[in-house]
Amino acid sequence: GRFDWRESRAGKAYRHTNNQPYGTEVLFNLLNGYFPGETVRVLRKKVADDLPLDTVPASYVVVGEGMFYDSLDLRRLMAFVEKGNTALLCSKSLPIDLMTRMD
Repeated sequence: GRFDWRESRAGKAYRHTNNQPYGTEVLFNLLNGYFPGETVRVLRKKVADDLPLDTVPASYVVVGEGMFYDSLDLRRLMAFVEKGNTALLCSKSLPIDLMTRMD
């Protein structure tokens, strides 16, 4: 078969169910196997609404072309990490407020 190397496939390129070059199906399956007995969830809402603050340790993984976070999302992400959790952000561009935050 042929691979689909298009990065923007109507919002489907980075989905956890996509096995094409930009898809994250392999990563999703690896994460499921790496944390036995734990649940890997796909967040569907805004980070400010869906990222848990009461679970430690937890990991948040983002793979995508861009990250479109508002100030509430960024505050929630920072609070998540400050509680001892881990965030792995893989993107072509990060929010400028996140890149310049050094404290």
